Amino acid sequence: MTSPANPHDPSVTQPGNQPVEKAAAASIPGNGLEYEKIYQSISDAIFIIKVEDGPTFRYIDSNRYHEQMTGLARDDLRGNTPQEVLPPYLAITVEKNYRRCWNLKSTIVYEETLSLPKGSRTWQTTLTPILEAGEVRYIVGSGMDISGQKSVEIAFQEAHEQFESFFSLSPDLLCIANTHGRITKANKAWKLLMGYDPMALQDTLIFELVHPEDVETSINALNALNRGESLMGFVIRMRTNAGEYRFIEWNAEPSGSHIFAAARDITERKANEDRLMYLNFHDPLTGLYNRAYFEDALTRMDVPRNMPISVITADLNGLKLVNDTFGHEEGDTLLKMAADVLKKACRADDIIARVGGDEFSLLLPRTDAETAAHIIQRIQALAHAAHTGTVMLSLSLGEATKTAEHQHISHILKDSESAMYHNKLLESRWAKNALIESIAAVMESQASRTMEHCRRVQKLSEAFGKRLGLTPERIEDLSLLALMHDIGIMSVPMEIVDKRGPLDSLERVQIRKHTESGYRIAVSSPDFARVAEDILSHHERWDGEGYPRGLSRREIPIHARIVSLIEAYDTMSHDQVYRPRLSRDQIQKELADGAGTQFDPHLTRLFLNEFLTEELS
Repeated sequence: MTSPANPHDPSVTQPGNQPVEKAAAASIPGNGLEYEKIYQSISDAIFIIKVEDGPTFRYIDSNRYHEQMTGLARDDLRGNTPQEVLPPYLAITVEKNYRRCWNLKSTIVYEETLSLPKGSRTWQTTLTPILEAGEVRYIVGSGMDISGQKSVEIAFQEAHEQFESFFSLSPDLLCIANTHGRITKANKAWKLLMGYDPMALQDTLIFELVHPEDVETSINALNALNRGESLMGFVIRMRTNAGEYRFIEWNAEPSGSHIFAAARDITERKANEDRLMYLNFHDPLTGLYNRAYFEDALTRMDVPRNMPISVITADLNGLKLVNDTFGHEEGDTLLKMAADVLKKACRADDIIARVGGDEFSLLLPRTDAETAAHIIQRIQALAHAAHTGTVMLSLSLGEATKTAEHQHISHILKDSESAMYHNKLLESRWAKNALIESIAAVMESQASRTMEHCRRVQKLSEAFGKRLGLTPERIEDLSLLALMHDIGIMSVPMEIVDKRGPLDSLERVQIRKHTESGYRIAVSSPDFARVAEDILSHHERWDGEGYPRGLSRREIPIHARIVSLIEAYDTMSHDQVYRPRLSRDQIQKELADGAGTQFDPHLTRLFLNEFLTEELS
């Protein structure tokens, strides 16, 4: 909202305002439900303008209160210029003030009376420029309906009785002071909002209630009023009778030897605005900067005085697998631990951002490649020592440094990403083994018998695979399958897993689901995906009577057939909660009887007649 205003009129600028040198977000909505709720709950008419070359002023958003008070629909404003959505005379008026804010590069505050679809109202409008690299890129507008406050001035002029009535009943903090700042009259709102008896405030110097850090600016504001200037949107902290400091926004007008002032408590509004700004530029989970802030900082800090500039890209290994195996709460713990490691390893001036689900970017001004390499070493040292209690923290990192002005900073970022992916390939085996061991350790703590069984099956499967002449690569896959074939058992209640005696029909259904749970966990990780199909199939039978898909014969992957056979052998060879171990003769008979029905007959024959005989001997 704007209206014609004289840029030389002291009443239209707020004393003490400074340019806001922070990058604006591309658009306020869209950063999450909490963000939108705060934005929409602000009780002033908020609108955001993007300043394009020209300058051209284009609306990019407005809040619900703006739409309610002006009648200008949010969707109609978004993406359009004033000329495209407003009557010609009104478009010229508002652009004049937008241009003045753009020229001054500082906040301006002014009053205006506008005829809009919702009718004619008087507003106090604040335009705040958002600067990037010293240029205005966005303007954030805030309009407050002050028609009621204007009526106060009319009431003063029309009749003393009307003034007294309004003064007494107004919900805003109203007071009259002399030119020295001593209160001569205060209304009842001071008791309700600040805890002070209005009569007790008489002859009180206003500065006695002001926060010590705001006294100097308050004296400057009083001096401006004594020069005949108006005061609008002036915010200071004031002490309540209970000793608490609140943010109070003042509008004041000098009149002879008196100053008439109206104020409101904006503590909650300011907290919302601060929270809104924080959410706009921060990741709510880790507290790090977000992608929007990092991309802006990457451009803003790409100046000669910051060279050399280094960029580090970090990737959290195994996050999806952790989420699918242990739940998103454990994944969130791992993300927060990674953020803490990065913060501890970096310096105060370094910019650390979470730019994706498992990706982080670090911007290091005035940092050469050698220093960046030392920071990476610190990160890795801290990461190797970090553990959530369930899984180890594993980060892949890459670095690139800009040393010459002609190098484009976006290429440096890409080079750091490429270096990270290269290192990730080199480190993948260590990271994979560490994650496997973490998962195995959790299985061991939650179901120790199951994990002992899996490790025995792993050892026998590796030996049998060598006896079958499998390649080292296939033996490695077979070993991984044997260790992880029962990973889905973690989704089954332990009272069912450890139940003594036969399972009922519902319990059998739950037990059988462990193959599907294990498949979902494995398929989510590039490191385990290659054995996901085998995990799903290791309870299929040669005769097609197995689960979960009823596969038969060679439809069943060979690794799954091997593990099915060896798992049965190991189960029969050890005590179970529902029965004691079987004798060697009983085991051989059970396996022989299952050949061609439960087990692959060829593999069973080799296992019994050749491999098992050698193993036992």
